[in-house]
Amino acid sequence: MLSIEQCRKIEPALAGLPDEEVLAILTDFTALAQLAFDARIVENGGSGLPAKL
Repeated sequence: MLSIEQCRKIEPALAGLPDEEVLAILTDFTALAQLAFDARIVENGGSGLPAKL
């Protein structure tokens, strides 16, 4: 997972937000990525079991 500072470096608009808000955004995007990854595995005939990124 990216660090808070890495997120701010990638997206300068996050610079003005408190660490807690950046962490919440990072956590939400990580969960979204996990859902997309799991859906892709199932779509390609995978086991259907959750896989970790």
